[in-house]
Amino acid sequence: MRKNLLLRPSPLLFPICILFSGVCYGQSLERTLVGSAGTLTSAQGVEVNYSIGELAVATLTSKSNDAFVCTEGFQQKQIVETSKFDTRTQWYSRIRVEAYPNPVRTNLTVYVYDDNFDDYRVDLYDASERLIKQFNLQKNKLVIPMQQYPAGFYWLKFFNTRRQKDGTYTNFKPYKIIKVN
Repeated sequence: MRKNLLLRPSPLLFPICILFSGVCYGQSLERTLVGSAGTLTSAQGVEVNYSIGELAVATLTSKSNDAFVCTEGFQQKQIVETSKFDTRTQWYSRIRVEAYPNPVRTNLTVYVYDDNFDDYRVDLYDASERLIKQFNLQKNKLVIPMQQYPAGFYWLKFFNTRRQKDGTYTNFKPYKIIKVN
């Protein structure tokens, strides 16, 4: 006579499962380095890492557009794409900025949606905050050619061309752009 374990489980089944699960390990994912040397150190919210002799680094991009980018390697940081932000000022009830594609390979298209239809100045900075070029955005659209710039991080800063009462311009939160080759 055979016992059906599902209908009438043995009283030892639960302790055996617990004991067996303590021996088996689940899958885990951790950062590893395949190279001759390197380290990752973090303290007080600051992370510093380096590697020497990294063997495999690849960047894969879709052929149809720049929308899909896959990178591999220990030194790749998490890239968070932010394509829109909203801000409120004393002049505007709402402003919305879109810049795409981000990451960009050739041309970066910038739209500024504003309730008051003002003109803006857009400044392009490199990663070390050096001004590269200034653009005037009129009729809410601007196309920035990026192919002549090397791969890396860039910043777009937006300034309203209408002067405030104290003679200064209103500027908005900087916008991070990633340039790939």
